[in-house]
Amino acid sequence: MTSTLVSAFAVVSVRAQPVSQPPQILQPPSSATKRAGTRVTFAVVAEGSPDLAYQWRKDGVPLADDGHFAGTGSSSLVITAAAASDVGAYSVEVANAFGVARGDVAMLAVQPWRPWRVVGSDPNTDEITRRVFVDGNRAYLANGYVYFEPTPNTGLRIVNVSDPTSPRRVGAWRANYAEASSVVVSGDRAYVALRTSPPLGLAIVDLSDETNPRTLGIFDSSATVGHGIDVAVSGTVAHAALGAQVLILDVSDPAHITSLGSWTNLYSFSRLVLSGTTAYVAGSGLQVFDLTDPTNPLRLGGVSPANVIYR
Repeated sequence: MTSTLVSAFAVVSVRAQPVSQPPQILQPPSSATKRAGTRVTFAVVAEGSPDLAYQWRKDGVPLADDGHFAGTGSSSLVITAAAASDVGAYSVEVANAFGVARGDVAMLAVQPWRPWRVVGSDPNTDEITRRVFVDGNRAYLANGYVYFEPTPNTGLRIVNVSDPTSPRRVGAWRANYAEASSVVVSGDRAYVALRTSPPLGLAIVDLSDETNPRTLGIFDSSATVGHGIDVAVSGTVAHAALGAQVLILDVSDPAHITSLGSWTNLYSFSRLVLSGTTAYVAGSGLQVFDLTDPTNPLRLGGVSPANVIYR
């Protein structure tokens, strides 16, 4: 009886047998166009029973690691510095004990390296251009001091660059002895960050007559937050980095610029970039702000050093 029960309830175990899976290429390498001297990587994604062996080829000829080529027997082929001689068709063969798979050909094109070449210039003989903004065939230069002294070209300068080989000065604007540290143009208005000598802050300039730009309004921060560093504009709102503050300004009436909100850092800012309602402000690290509510800028985060105070 006992023998019968044991036999009835015996557990039969089946040993799993390995699956013989030949290699299969899931993602072949992609063609590429690279500049001479740059690094090139061709990669393949394959599956199959281990162990998979890889062999890369150029124009059908097997490659070997030699300092110029690396990873010729792996899933990623690297050309350390592309040259004209590397132009061609690259393919990979993946093999195991159960078969061989060959991927689609990837073409490599190598563009010649050409150094920068100056095609034209408008020499600054007596000032430093701190920032440039280009709109169509106009370049707007934010000019600062040379040797700590203002010059006739300190401020905003407008240059016609329709012929890059022969830039031509169109007009200029200045505010007392203030340096221009940054400029952006929106429509027929230029927004100029001013520093060093009063008036500091932000100026709005009428460009309807480029040969004779005129002041529409100035937000003078001389007595409060200090130097104008950078500015970004969205519609009728200007976002200005002034000293250690980010100010959100209503510029709908340039003659009466008003502050909507602000955020204060411990250290001076150096650059402000606006992306939608998010501001990225550099200076002692990076600060990121949500400006959805301009009356209440919200700091989203920052990277070290990011010592901050809230006001």
